[in-house]
Amino acid sequence: MGKKKRIRCLFIGLVGLVLVGFTVVAVEFILMRGDTPKIGGIQSIASLEKIELGGSPQWVLIRGYDSTKPVLFFLHGGPGMPAMFLAHACQSSLERDFVVVHLDRRGAGKSFNAALKGESLSVSRTLEDTYELARLLRERFSRSRIYLVGHSWGSYLGLLALRDHPEYYGAYVGMGQLAGTRAEVQEIRREFVSRAAKEAGDRELSARLVSRDKEVDSAHFPFFEEPDRFHREMVRLDQTVREFWAGR
Repeated sequence: MGKKKRIRCLFIGLVGLVLVGFTVVAVEFILMRGDTPKIGGIQSIASLEKIELGGSPQWVLIRGYDSTKPVLFFLHGGPGMPAMFLAHACQSSLERDFVVVHLDRRGAGKSFNAALKGESLSVSRTLEDTYELARLLRERFSRSRIYLVGHSWGSYLGLLALRDHPEYYGAYVGMGQLAGTRAEVQEIRREFVSRAAKEAGDRELSARLVSRDKEVDSAHFPFFEEPDRFHREMVRLDQTVREFWAGR
């Protein structure tokens, strides 16, 4: 085979590889926009869906080993910091006892749309989307009430949702709960930890507080950092809530 023919074959092969790669990317990220691994079982659910909330296309991830289990609706932080992409790493145990639902809110993650206008990203509009999805989940899974979990800015949204529609939710769990400015929250936390350290005679912790150790100010989010512990606590909460509503 001559040199020119070898070069021509190599060129054709490279072009073919590029075309195959482009096709894979186009199908996965443009046409399918990704997928989620299946879960074995007759009643399991593993679904990545594009739905409309308030007239805006948004993406929802729904996963659980048993679709008859309680629904847990997760509100991510940010407001533009989705958690859907972390689901595979931190909620596998939770999926055994709950149907876990993630929403990438309008403008965030898979629901990003550069054409969205600022007024459509308001807190009131985001809340209306939250209410609409809560109603859809209650109807779809035949639940009078679902669980709501808010993380960081999502905890602010969660409290507003709870205030406006308490009838939608069996219980609410706040992680990194917003309850004031960051400075106010850190000062309250330091005062509490300082008092506890003195009562316990923990000189090391007291010294760290005096030195303004940044680690003491760090927030703790068990959903991400200790998923198994979060799972156990949610199962315990579910039992408590069931007993509460059964007695009413």
